[in-house]
Amino acid sequence: MGIPRRPVGAESLCVAGWKNHVPFRRMRSGRRPSDDRSLVELYSRARINLGFAAVGENPAGSRLTQVRLRDFEVPMSGGFYLAEHSDELADFFTPGVEIETWRTPGELLEKCRHYLAHDDARRSIAASGRARALREHTWEHRFTAAFRAMASHEHAAHFRRHAGAQCGALRG
Repeated sequence: MGIPRRPVGAESLCVAGWKNHVPFRRMRSGRRPSDDRSLVELYSRARINLGFAAVGENPAGSRLTQVRLRDFEVPMSGGFYLAEHSDELADFFTPGVEIETWRTPGELLEKCRHYLAHDDARRSIAASGRARALREHTWEHRFTAAFRAMASHEHAAHFRRHAGAQCGALRG
């Protein structure tokens, strides 16, 4: 299994001279706020929240990505989210409308510069992301969908059991 690309994206920001920027230093240190309220405040106050999707490579060398809780926490908090592109994340949020994504370290750097210079665009995307998160991605929505799926599966199994018994009785 290969090494995730996270350091490559972060390294491109360091090379561009951002390594001494205080919030970036905190991010690289791995320190996170100790409670939910502080985390929401951090995400909502940051001008750009970075997301890294790669978790490694499969034996064929293709990147493995994963949707993470942060992919929902940042938009839910009203923060602007600039995440590494993954098709799965694009199923939950529309890139360029509700979040923004990057594919290469150069594109990450370019989009950081762009959105730092365009406050209105950044705020609009953050507001759209928050609206989508509240509309579709709360825990209540997730549990409701899960229970619906389980009930649907349960009804289908119940139907198969009873329909199968009736069909067997008709054959016999």
